[in-house]
Amino acid sequence: MVKENSLKLNKHNYIIVHTAIASIYSHPNFSSELITQALFWEELTVHSMEGNWYKVKQRDGYEGWIHSFYVMDSSVYDNNKLLQDKKNWYWVKNKFLNLSLENNRNFLISYGSLIPCFKDKNQFFTILPNTEKVIVDKQSLIKSTDTINYKDNIKLFSITILTFGPIMDTHMIHLLSILHKNILG
Repeated sequence: MVKENSLKLNKHNYIIVHTAIASIYSHPNFSSELITQALFWEELTVHSMEGNWYKVKQRDGYEGWIHSFYVMDSSVYDNNKLLQDKKNWYWVKNKFLNLSLENNRNFLISYGSLIPCFKDKNQFFTILPNTEKVIVDKQSLIKSTDTINYKDNIKLFSITILTFGPIMDTHMIHLLSILHKNILG
């Protein structure tokens, strides 16, 4: 028996990705074509549900089906005013951002992810969707509201492309275009 999805949708019908990367498929099954991927903390608008699958739309217009184990309801976001303030969100600019979690676990967040970050005393930290606070390296981030020199962006993108080299695929190119679009408009 398949366990039915128990996530509760908010009045705006969106969910939050709580995994580093979440696959989005053309149909509500894992054997269908992989269309794209969503990133950590990404908001996905829900159009419909089928069992444990959501038909979703990303902010860049991609649509497809995502399994419920990649996502959570948006209550953590909806109930936290700090998370709703766009000034508290940062783009991950490094290939990976390594977060050291409790119990000596690590969590890698990929380039192009948009994460909430805050300063508390002399520490800079992010909040995970499970509300755990984790110290983060501010040098690995670009504030989402910052205006950045275009030449600096080209340098950043060039370094990223050289760093990824032969493993650049359509997903990475898609991530680069999202970051480029969101930074440069």
